Amino acid sequence: MQQAYDLIQHQTQRLVMTQTLQQAIQLLQMSSLEMREYIQEAVLENPLLEWPMEKKRPASSQPSNGVGRIQDAALQAVNNGVHLYSVLHEQLRMVKISPPLVSVVAYIIESLNDRGYLTASIDEIAKIQKVTVEQVEEALTILQSFEPTGVGARSLKECLHLQAKAKYSGEPSSAVHLPLVLAIIEEGLEWLAAGKTQQLLAKWQCSRPELEAAVALIRSLNPYPGAAFSSEIINYILPDLAIVPDDRQFVIVLYDHAFPMVKFNEYYRQLAKADLSADDKDFFTKKTSQALNLLRSMEARRRTVYRVAEAIVNIQQDFFALGDKYMKPLTMKRIADELQLHESTVSRAVSGKYAETPQGIMELKSFFTSSLPSALGENVSATSVQFMIKSWIAKENPQAPLTDQELATLFLQNGIHVSRRTIAKYRDEMRISSSAARKRKSLGGI
Repeated sequence: MQQAYDLIQHQTQRLVMTQTLQQAIQLLQMSSLEMREYIQEAVLENPLLEWPMEKKRPASSQPSNGVGRIQDAALQAVNNGVHLYSVLHEQLRMVKISPPLVSVVAYIIESLNDRGYLTASIDEIAKIQKVTVEQVEEALTILQSFEPTGVGARSLKECLHLQAKAKYSGEPSSAVHLPLVLAIIEEGLEWLAAGKTQQLLAKWQCSRPELEAAVALIRSLNPYPGAAFSSEIINYILPDLAIVPDDRQFVIVLYDHAFPMVKFNEYYRQLAKADLSADDKDFFTKKTSQALNLLRSMEARRRTVYRVAEAIVNIQQDFFALGDKYMKPLTMKRIADELQLHESTVSRAVSGKYAETPQGIMELKSFFTSSLPSALGENVSATSVQFMIKSWIAKENPQAPLTDQELATLFLQNGIHVSRRTIAKYRDEMRISSSAARKRKSLGGI
C-alpha cells in the first residue's frame, strides 16, 4: 500500500493557561498572609500600584454580637521570645570556670536540640574539642545545673531524674519518697503511662498514698525543658471572614486584612499619559497591564471565596445556629455544581481560609465532611457522629463505660450504621481514651 500525506483539519477545544489565569489561580489558593506578601512585592515592583491609606473601620461595620472581632494585635505581633541558647550562654558568662571548660560548655550548648536534649555523644565532643572525656563530663555537669532544669539531658529518664532531684531538694515533702520517684523513672515509666497501679505497688512494696505522691511529682515534671524557648515560628490564625447571625439568617463579612484593596497610584497614572519616550511608554504600558491583571485577580479571589462561603452557609444553617450535632455532610462537588465552578476551584477557595463563626474559628475546608448512611432518609455527617459519641460518653456510667461496640449498637438503634472500627477512629481523633482506660481512671487507677 502506498503511503501518502494528507492535510486534514481537526477542531478541538483546549484550555490555554494565560499568565492572567495562572495569576488568578495562584492568588485564589493563597492564604491571606501569603497573598498579602505577594501583593506587597507587586506594589514595590510596580509604581502604578499603591496601598490605600489605612482607614479605621467604623464601629457600625463591626458585627453586633462580637463574633467578628479582629485580633489586630496579632497582626503586629513579633517573636520577642529569647532563644534557649541565648539563655544558657548568659548563664555561662556568670559562672567562674577555666577558659578551656567554658569552650566545652559553649560547644555543648550549641549541640542541644530545641527540646533541650544533648544529641552528640561524650566521646564525639571530646574528640572535636580535643579534651578528655572527663572534661566533657564535667562541662556537662555544669550545664545541667543551669535553668531550665533538665537541660542537657541525653534521654527522657535523665531529664526527669535531674528535675526530680532539683524539685525534691527545693521542696522536700514527707509524702514524697525520692528513691521511689527515681526508681519509677528508671524502671516503671511504661507501667505509669499504662496506668498499671497494681504492678507499681507490687514491685516497690509501697503504700498507695506513697505511690500517688511519687506519681504526682513525676507528672509535674517537664519532659521537654527547652520547648518553652523553641525557635519554631508560631502561626497565628486570623480569620478571613466572619459568619454572623442577622435576624433569622447568617451573613458573611469579609475582613479587610484578608482581602486588601490595592489601587492605582494617580500620580504615575497621569504621568503615563504624558508625552514620553518610546521606552518609557513601553514601560508604563507593561506596568499598567500587570496592575490591571492583579486587580482583576484580587477581585476574582474575593468574589469566589465569598460565593463559596455563602453556599456553605446556606447548607449549614442549622450547624451555625445549633452546633456540631447538626453539621450536614457536604462535598466540594456539590458546591461546585451549585456555583457552576470546577471542583478544583472550590478546593483552592477553601484551602487555608478561616471563618469566625458562632461555633468558633474554623477552616472552610472543615465544612466538607464525609457522610454515613441513616435509616431516617438523610445521611449524617462525620462531625455529627463525633458529637454523638462525645455526648454519650459524657453521660456514661464511669464504672461501666461504653465500649466501641456498645456505641455502634446505640447508633444502630438511632438508625445510623457506624462500624466499631470507625467509632474507634473517631474516638482517637477526639483524644478520648478506650473504655478500659476510662474505667481504670474512674476506679482511681494512675
